[in-house]
Amino acid sequence: MIKLKHLLRENANPKVQAVYDAIYNYVDENSLEILNQYIEDVGLEKEYDKYLDGRKLSSTEEGALIATMQDALGEFE
Repeated sequence: MIKLKHLLRENANPKVQAVYDAIYNYVDENSLEILNQYIEDVGLEKEYDKYLDGRKLSSTEEGALIATMQDALGEFE
């Protein structure tokens, strides 16, 4: 299972960080499950881990992760 953690350091992917921060504002058990399910459903576990490790994403990886995280965010609002 993917875990959501707040990144306190400067991230190499500021666009993804902005969406991640919006999701982080909704952190509770339900939002974590929703985000995990979205990430797993589209097969972006490696990209998500890469992001959480602070490694630079390609523009394709960044776009896919942002779109998926925005979809998940829509469930919280």
